[in-house]
Amino acid sequence: MRTTACACSLVYIEKGKAEGARLVVGGGKSQRFVKGYCIEPTLLADVDNRMTIAQEQIFRPVLVVIPFDDDAELLGKD
Repeated sequence: MRTTACACSLVYIEKGKAEGARLVVGGGKSQRFVKGYCIEPTLLADVDNRMTIAQEQIFRPVLVVIPFDDDAELLGKD
């Protein structure tokens, strides 16, 4: 992963947290791959569809969890 792609991914993760997403795991630069520019697999929960992290495609190991109360709400999501 290029340096700019890594930095961009980290910015998205931080913006998600700032907008109210809860970091469950990951969220930083991987310490396993010190010669590369890899980020840790990341899980953000409590994401809302209006958050940037839900609207933008990151193309990195970042997963968001968007809660819903019932099937009708799920199908009504944008």
